[in-house]
Amino acid sequence: MMNKVIFFALFLLISLSVFPQQNDKSGHFGGPISTFASSKLGNSISFGGWGTFVMKGNFHTGIYGQISTSIISKKSSIPMYNDYEIKNRFTGLWFGYYHSLKNNQKIHFSYFTKVGFGSVFLDNIKETTTIYDKAICITPSAEAIIKITSFMHLGIGAFYEIYSGVDFLEYKNSDFNAWGLSCSIRFCPSTK
Repeated sequence: MMNKVIFFALFLLISLSVFPQQNDKSGHFGGPISTFASSKLGNSISFGGWGTFVMKGNFHTGIYGQISTSIISKKSSIPMYNDYEIKNRFTGLWFGYYHSLKNNQKIHFSYFTKVGFGSVFLDNIKETTTIYDKAICITPSAEAIIKITSFMHLGIGAFYEIYSGVDFLEYKNSDFNAWGLSCSIRFCPSTK
């Protein structure tokens, strides 16, 4: 019964984030995001989605989820795990501020922080083996948003991922900390 309640609550939150109230100034949106990150361990690409569910003026809060892919992968440097790829996955909340330029309605700026709960893991696709450790990732970000149409905006940003709680084989938090670039598509209510 509890799983059904949690599933329904998450479904409701996601639905509300994709179809928010109309107010272009406060940056209400939902949509996909992709990131490119570079750490001591190498480079990676992640995909995910996010959306707002609480908006107050220029401040907004939402949920997000993302997972790293095998498109560009980081290989383990531990001899026994050479065939494993290093990956991560996180789901959490984000808190942000949306700034509109007075003299240009096509360009906006967003400053936000994602707080994700998830895991870092070694993944061997050939053997379907995964070794993981739970972790927290805090990601301060800044993004320039370009209004492409009345309902679709493109965001280009930069971020820094700060990991906590990693106690995983020979790895530590600082091994996963990463600089990165992001690209997001925001589907907003149509503003004429």
